[in-house]
Amino acid sequence: MKEAGIRWFGCSPPSSWRLTAPTWVAAGLCLLLGMGACSERPPAPPVATAPAVEGPEAENPDRGRWVDLQKHPFRPEWVGGTLTVGRRSPADHLNNLLWSGGEARVYAKLFHCPFLLTEAADRGEGPFHVVPEAAEALPEVLPDGKTYRYRLKAGLTWEDGVPVTAADYAFTWELLQDPHPALAAAFATRRATLERIESVTALDERTIEVRFKQPYYNALVAFGLEFTVVPKHAVPRDPELFVKTARHPGFGPYRILRNSPEELVFELRPEYRKQAHPTGPQYLEQVVFRYVRDATTQFQLLRQGAIDLATIPHERYEGLHDDQEFMSRLWRTYYFLPAYVFIATNHRHPEGGRPHPVLAAPEVRAALVHLSDRERLVREIYGNRAKVVGGPFFFLDADYDSSVPLRAFDPARAERLLDQAGFRVGQDGWRAKGEVKLSLELLLPAGSPELKAPAVYLSEAARAVGFEILVRELPFDPVIRQRLNERRFDAILAINSLRPAVEPDQYELLHSAEASAKGQNICAVEDSRLDRWIDAYRASADPKERLAARRSLHRAFDEIVPFPVLLSASTCLAINRRFANVKVHDLGVLYRDFVLRERFEASPPEGRK
Repeated sequence: MKEAGIRWFGCSPPSSWRLTAPTWVAAGLCLLLGMGACSERPPAPPVATAPAVEGPEAENPDRGRWVDLQKHPFRPEWVGGTLTVGRRSPADHLNNLLWSGGEARVYAKLFHCPFLLTEAADRGEGPFHVVPEAAEALPEVLPDGKTYRYRLKAGLTWEDGVPVTAADYAFTWELLQDPHPALAAAFATRRATLERIESVTALDERTIEVRFKQPYYNALVAFGLEFTVVPKHAVPRDPELFVKTARHPGFGPYRILRNSPEELVFELRPEYRKQAHPTGPQYLEQVVFRYVRDATTQFQLLRQGAIDLATIPHERYEGLHDDQEFMSRLWRTYYFLPAYVFIATNHRHPEGGRPHPVLAAPEVRAALVHLSDRERLVREIYGNRAKVVGGPFFFLDADYDSSVPLRAFDPARAERLLDQAGFRVGQDGWRAKGEVKLSLELLLPAGSPELKAPAVYLSEAARAVGFEILVRELPFDPVIRQRLNERRFDAILAINSLRPAVEPDQYELLHSAEASAKGQNICAVEDSRLDRWIDAYRASADPKERLAARRSLHRAFDEIVPFPVLLSASTCLAINRRFANVKVHDLGVLYRDFVLRERFEASPPEGRK
């Protein structure tokens, strides 16, 4: 297995657990894993006394008055202020070729080293799509269907004033191919992400030519949203020194002012306080990411005003409505990101290559869905800010086939399925098939209450029908990581974060070709029906054909149940009211919208009501 990174759900806006390239990386599997016996029922949240929440924008002080600042002339008088964002843990690395975790990706993308393309913040009338960021337009696609030409925006410069050129991209590509052992080990994850690419060439100062080994339906994502660049003139050429380089100059609107175990501070570059950055205007003078590992401490800092923006647990959300002190300073919102909670079920025996004695049976995997009281979870744990889902796609995307009926909580149906699989109830009350007891170990992360409840509820329902599910908590590093790499697990409660959200590829997660010990099909799923539809959409250049194939994949997924999909949970945020013009986009809030309220309202833009 290739190197992995993780971002924790429920502590910071959900993102991805990056096992490696495109599925567990680009589609990003965000696992919240761990082990340690737990049998207690999680406490129910307090009964809400607040009226029903109208929607993500219900409490927004600027509701209905948002203005797209990217379309307005730059206003120097708005520049100022510090936004402090609460996070639970720091980025794994700030070197653009060495980071693997989601936190660092966010920092690079938004502040330090933007990608050539980015996801549009809102879907509009269609699916999620990409738009230019560091590139001045979407790339030209040559007739061979394999060659893409990007044109860099004019005026991009590294922090030291040196222009960003196509040569930086070509140099970075050559560096990634360097066979030196130190670089080969350091770049393993990055190389896997870019393995479809044959070459990257500088045609002139601003034109980059990218050639793929063969046509690929999602080439825009594979390079435009995955290729990270370093400055040719300002990084060590010596491999040993490069892997020790903690960070390098960026070309985004911000530079790193300070980095420590306690906080990461981005400061708007001086030249962009008087004019807009080529990728668009930014008005926050500083953005501080403050790391507070303890959730309770972070929440207290949020309500005290020491933190301006942070996630809040679902169980706290409703009760805050009547907290006048809290609501006078902050407002609440929530939104759904492309992700779902699921149970990663290992189809192979954790002690060898033979089929798993329990989970290889599709009837058992389907029974796990029928034993999951998802409606209860949505109601009691998520305060109705979650949705029961099925299938491998985001429920708001066109790929998701909403005509496929959802499997209901039905213990009687689960019992019939277990009987069909040959697991019968014995005199001791537990099910078995011959000498094989119907038992599995379900892993989940320590300190993840929103995932602990689904595990506990499932274990209780399973016990009632003679199915033993032992819930265990362990720290992710190093125990869970090693178990995943060695495939030594029965099942894991996880979050599949479909990022980037643009037609995420399911190949690595579901295709038989990736089911080997070194592949990314961590559940060892092998089914020709899934392979057929994955191969179909990957081979098609026609968006309509791809959509039909992806919806067919959803239907085949429901029949096979390669792993149980449970629900999609929203992210809950609290935001300080001293910032104006904040909008809840389809992909969450964007820092580029934020302006200090006192400055914004002193000279509001045209079109502001």
